[in-house]
Amino acid sequence: MHDWHSEVRARLAHLRLKPEREADIVDEISQHLAERYREAISAGASPDEATRLALAQFRAGNVLAQRIAALKQAHAPPTVTAGASTGRLFTDLRQDLRYALRAFAKQPGFAATAVLILALGIGATTAIFSVVNGVLIKPLPYPESDAVVTVTHSAVFGNVRGDRFPFSPQMLEIYAANGQAFDELGMYRFGQAAVTEIGDAEQLRTLVATASTLRALNVQPALGRWFSPDDDQPAAAETVI
Repeated sequence: MHDWHSEVRARLAHLRLKPEREADIVDEISQHLAERYREAISAGASPDEATRLALAQFRAGNVLAQRIAALKQAHAPPTVTAGASTGRLFTDLRQDLRYALRAFAKQPGFAATAVLILALGIGATTAIFSVVNGVLIKPLPYPESDAVVTVTHSAVFGNVRGDRFPFSPQMLEIYAANGQAFDELGMYRFGQAAVTEIGDAEQLRTLVATASTLRALNVQPALGRWFSPDDDQPAAAETVI
C-alpha cells in the first residue's frame, strides 16, 4: 500500500507546523486516504488507480485541499486534554473510538491482555451476581415472600452454644397461643417414604408439616387431601405432602 504518511508530510512541509500538531494532522489525513484507497480497491480499481483516486483529494478546490490551505492562517489550537469532553457527544465518541483503535493497533499485545482481563472480570462479576441474585436477592416462590421468616432457637450445652436447637410441637403450641408477631406459624421436617403400586417399591423424599405451614406460606397442595378443620393441634396435625 502507498506510504500515505510520507505523502501527507511532504505536502505539509511548507506550512512549518509544530511537530506534535503536524504528527496529529498527518495521522488523521493518512487514515482518511487509506480508507479512500480501500474503498476504491473494493470497487474494483487497480492499486495504481486507487492511489490516484485517493491523492485526488489534494486537488485544488477539494475539501481536503481547502482544509490544508486553511492551516496557513490557522492559530495554534488550544491545549487538548486527553479524554476531556468537547460538548459534542457523537464527535467525542467517534474520536475516542478512533484513538483507542490506533492505540491498540500500535500495541496489540497490550490490547489483547486488556481485553482478556476485561472479559475475565466481567465473566466473574456476572457469575457472582447470578449466585447472589438467586440466593439472596431473588424472592422466594411464595406470595408476599418478604414476610416469610424462619424462627430458630439457641441453647447452651456446657460451654458451647448451639444455634439450631430443634423445635418441638409443644414449643410451637406455646408460640401460636402467645405470639403476636406472626400471622401464622408452622413446623415441618423432611423424611423418607416408600411408595408401592404394582412392582417394586420406590423410595421418595417427603415433607411432614403441620396444618399451619401451608397457611403461613399461603399456598395450596398440588395433590392429595387438604387438612381438615379439626387439624389445628400442632402435635397431631401432620400429613405427608
